[in-house]
Amino acid sequence: MSDPASFIDGLDPKVIHTLTAHSPPRSNLLWVHNVLKRNKVKDAIEVGTAKGHSGLFIGSGISGRLFTVDIRPENLTYATKIHRQFGLSNVRYVMGDSLSVLPLLCEKMDEGLHFVYLDGRHTYRYVMKEYYIVRRFINPDKGMILFDDANLVYAKDPEPEGMPKAMREIGAEIHPQYPRLGYIRFGDFVLE
Repeated sequence: MSDPASFIDGLDPKVIHTLTAHSPPRSNLLWVHNVLKRNKVKDAIEVGTAKGHSGLFIGSGISGRLFTVDIRPENLTYATKIHRQFGLSNVRYVMGDSLSVLPLLCEKMDEGLHFVYLDGRHTYRYVMKEYYIVRRFINPDKGMILFDDANLVYAKDPEPEGMPKAMREIGAEIHPQYPRLGYIRFGDFVLE
């Protein structure tokens, strides 16, 4: 699959709308794709497959496999169709609760984990549990944990400060240009 920046510009506007309507803004997705390329990330994990839009940009930005996790089978079915439509063949779809499957996936990473995108259940408690699971497996020499919706508080979150509180407690930085994205870098992982 080619670089999303080149294939997306030639698409019908209705398709572009579909790819970006219920996913992070296109600029966020392109930034993530470029960061993965720049850091030569091999394998990655995404929590929160949803409709597969973020996975399209992550999967095309890495040289190895993308393991994408979602608890809803209909999301994985839809994402599979989107990824195939765009020629993405390196995605492995995992159905289940992230807290159950993350430990198993993280152990499969031969060289340690270089990139994790947490975009599943955006509650304080859930994201903190996901963080502590993946943190143990991140390659300390070159890795990154990326959080989507890091600056938002969801009505369903019993913690009134939600994601912003989680970001403060774990020491995540908020991207100055893309404030929905929080991140923690390890070692030589570069952003720009």
